Amino acid sequence: MPKKYLIIILVLLVAGLGWYFYSTNLMADISEDKDAFPVVSQVSTQNDEQVETPAIGEREMITAAKLVLSALRTRDYQRLEELTSPSGLTLNLTPSLDLRTIHAKKDEVSELKTNTETYLFGYTDGQGEPINMTTAQFIDKWIYTHDYEKAPQVGVNKILGQGNSLNSIIEDVAPREFVAFHYPGIDPQYEGMDWTTIYLIFDQIGGQYKLRAIAKDNWTI
Repeated sequence: MPKKYLIIILVLLVAGLGWYFYSTNLMADISEDKDAFPVVSQVSTQNDEQVETPAIGEREMITAAKLVLSALRTRDYQRLEELTSPSGLTLNLTPSLDLRTIHAKKDEVSELKTNTETYLFGYTDGQGEPINMTTAQFIDKWIYTHDYEKAPQVGVNKILGQGNSLNSIIEDVAPREFVAFHYPGIDPQYEGMDWTTIYLIFDQIGGQYKLRAIAKDNWTI
């Protein structure tokens, strides 16, 4: 073999060995310093979860609330029992409520139509007459008074509509969350004075929203 070809081969071998040792040392340095090359995909995934979680939670809560409204509209108390929190059900005429008062235990909800036990739910606006009724009667006359499934305004953890009644629902139900369904008015001749809001308060149990209480708010004298 000519001498010049032998020299070329030796140069190539030396260059190859030099690159091999350089790249090996570089990879070793990278593996020792993990912060030099952060894993971008993990950071992006965490940021996406932080952005999306609240919106997803609100959608899930509104879906649960609409199932409750459907059961109330059809007076399907068996279905309502399935949607109710193990802590029971509290009902109130105004958005100021005491959750220590239970108007139906969970296993009693399906029997509301035949339950004859009465409660004092409050007093009529203006006249101050006592509202003594069974829970089913109270739902019929005072709670599900309109088709709230079609309410034009829906809010999560928001007060919709404001009248003369004390509205302390945020403080009263904390740390629970609620969904509000609001009609700013029903009959145009009343110019909004017949507005109405239903509040559905939920416990979160095992990743699911379960009905804990229902409160109403309306225009009052």
